[in-house]
Amino acid sequence: MRLLRVSEDVIQRESRQFQRVKVTCKVSMQRDQERSVGRTLDMSLNGAMVCADKTFAVGSLIQVDLELTHGKAALSGTARVVRVVGVDCMGLHFENVPLAHARKIQEFLLPLILAVEAEVNTPVRSVV
Repeated sequence: MRLLRVSEDVIQRESRQFQRVKVTCKVSMQRDQERSVGRTLDMSLNGAMVCADKTFAVGSLIQVDLELTHGKAALSGTARVVRVVGVDCMGLHFENVPLAHARKIQEFLLPLILAVEAEVNTPVRSVV
């Protein structure tokens, strides 16, 4: 059983193209006439985990407005729901992201990714 869990963790890490970073951004989503609002739990260059007041079915193609910085214009695009966790969280995969939006997401996430990397690579000093 333990070997299976380790294997699943490795497979999940290998299947992820981009590093996820814990970050909270306001997000609103819509499919047909159904709307949902929430916040990201984490985000990468090609997706996000969001908690919202309503979830959409796995496989749904939804319109997403993502506010990277409070008070600035939201990025609008399309995402596919790739998983639902519990009653209020969804994994989204961004689809057909315009180059300008991809650059803005990259500029937003890069300092956060570098900060996480620096934290992980900081040597731990023992106190004697």
